[in-house]
Amino acid sequence: NVVMVGEIRDVETADIAIRAAMTGHLVFSTLHTNDAVGGITRLLDMDVEPFLLSSVVKSFIAQRLVRTICPECAEKVEYPGEYLGEIGFPLKELGTKFMRGKGCDQCRQTGYQGRAAIYEICVVTEPLRKMIMQKRDGGELKQCAITEGMETLRQDGWRRVAQGSTTIEEVVRVTQTDEVMAETSAEAEPVVAG
Repeated sequence: NVVMVGEIRDVETADIAIRAAMTGHLVFSTLHTNDAVGGITRLLDMDVEPFLLSSVVKSFIAQRLVRTICPECAEKVEYPGEYLGEIGFPLKELGTKFMRGKGCDQCRQTGYQGRAAIYEICVVTEPLRKMIMQKRDGGELKQCAITEGMETLRQDGWRRVAQGSTTIEEVVRVTQTDEVMAETSAEAEPVVAG
C-alpha cells in the first residue's frame, strides 16, 4: 500500500501523511527545503510530534539539476588550487581533469547540453532519531547525518565534476556550501513507512 501526497505545505497535510504511515502505508511526498535535513526541521516547525517523526520517517532525499557539459565542444580547463580550496573542492580529487564546454552550434554556444540530477540522501538512523526526539537544530542534525554517512548535494556534485559530466561553476551555482546555508531551495522528498 503506497500513498503519494503531492506536497506537504501545512500541518493538516503533514498529519495525514504521518497517520497514513502509522497505519502501515508507504508514503511519498515533497517539501521545499534547502537540503535533505531541512525536511526534518520543516516538519518539526509544522508541529509534527518528534516521536512520530522519528518513528515513521525513513529518509529524506534532496535533489538539484545541474547542466551537463556538451560532448561536442568539451575541453579541459584548469583552476588555481587556491580557488578550489575556497569553494571546498576535495583535495583528494586535485588530479581531476576538469572539463567545460567552450560553446558550439550543437549547444547554442552555451557549453551545456542536457541536465543531470545530484542527490543528498538522509537516512534516519538511530543516532539521528535520538536527535530528532531532542528537537536539535538543523546544523546539529546535518552534522549527525553526515557522520552517519550522508553525502551532501555539493559532494555529489563534486563527483559529477570528477566524472567530467558537469562544471565546477554549475555545482557552485546550484548548491550551498557545506558550511553555510544558502537562501535557495531544493525539493526534499520524505520517504515515510509504517
